[in-house]
This record gives sequence, structure tokens and C-alpha cells, in this order.
Amino acid sequence: MASGDDMDRAIRALRTGAALPAESCGLLADLIEAHVDAEVGTAPPKGWLIADMAALDLARAALDGRSAAPDDLKRIVAALREGTPLQPELSPKLAALLEKHQLLEWPEEPSEAWQSVRDGAQAVAAAVVQSMG
Repeated sequence: MASGDDMDRAIRALRTGAALPAESCGLLADLIEAHVDAEVGTAPPKGWLIADMAALDLARAALDGRSAAPDDLKRIVAALREGTPLQPELSPKLAALLEKHQLLEWPEEPSEAWQSVRDGAQAVAAAVVQSMG
């Protein structure tokens, strides 16, 4: 699990040329899938829609063409699970997604689904930091 410092380091690294390692693309698929599966509910983290939109922006940048938002998110999850790496030129969009997660204001007791979203973002950040050596 990434600490706050790891999240900061991952965001900075992605903005300056680092990339998500190909072997860690399943973690990004888990994060995006957690977004798809999370129901807003009565107490979502404040800022959740901005984070969801950042996930959609990343998905659409990685995909050829565009369809309905849920379909685009499902398509990128499938592609990542099939072994398609996230292209290095998309690292700034991944940095933006992680930054939106870092800015979320969490309720005292987030739902299990939202906890999966938080854990997913931390796992992706940790993978980026670990790949830096």
C-alpha cells in the first residue's frame, strides 16, 4: 500500500517520464473496475465524480474511438487484463487520475466498494514507485 509520500512521488514521476510497468497494468484495471463497480451510495468521498471523470479521460485516451462511458471503462479494463500495456505517453493522464484520488475527502467509514477504489489507487502508485528502483 502506498503512503502519501509514495502517491506524491508516483504523481511527480509520471509527469516527468515514468510509466506504469506493463506487469502492473492489472492493478490499473483493478482501480478502474473498482470505479465502475462502486455505487455512489449515501456517503461517497467528496470529489468522487472528478476522480471518475479522470478514469474515463484516461480510458478514452487509451482507446480508439469512443462509446458510452461505462463501455469505455469496461473496454480499457478488458484491454489491460489482456496484457495491453498503458502507453508511456498516457502517464500524465495516469498522474492526473492519481492526483484526483489524492484529493478525495473520505468519509470516516467508506463503503467496501469505495475502500477498493482507495486501495486500487494506492496499489498503482506503489507499483510506479517500486519500478523506479
